[in-house]
Amino acid sequence: MTHTQHDLDRFWAKVNRNGPTVRPEIGPCHDWTAATSERGYGVFHLGGRAVSATRFILSVRLGRPLAEGMEALHACDRKICVRPSHLREGTQADNLADAVARRRMAHSDRRATKLTTEQVQDIKNRVRAGEKQADIAKRHGIHQTTVSRVYHGKRWIYHQDAPSVTN
Repeated sequence: MTHTQHDLDRFWAKVNRNGPTVRPEIGPCHDWTAATSERGYGVFHLGGRAVSATRFILSVRLGRPLAEGMEALHACDRKICVRPSHLREGTQADNLADAVARRRMAHSDRRATKLTTEQVQDIKNRVRAGEKQADIAKRHGIHQTTVSRVYHGKRWIYHQDAPSVTN
């Protein structure tokens, strides 16, 4: 992602560097104060197009674009945080593992249908690629509603040794 000093100045003008300190060992968050996506992540306009604020600033920190298939992961678990030291490059599987380890995933006491981490990742990738949720559900032997819940992170839970999705 190519950027200029003007782009960086515009970016930092949209950041509150006095955000909350969620994890004292890593310092306070730098909260994005401008536009956000419907999923709650910062959106920055660069070169006439909307880009993820976290991906943009992480690519600046790394000195290169994020590798294909990689995401900007948050050490603070806050979607609006753009503090470069709170961000790292990782896979969706890394993000899911963090979510389980930090107990960020939704929990339910209802009986669960088992899905592996790889299946959850496949479901999310297929939805992002535009595949119909009904087709994804058939592929995995689950209900379309479960696909939606997995995609939005509402029903995937850690249950003993395997991640699960409630129907």
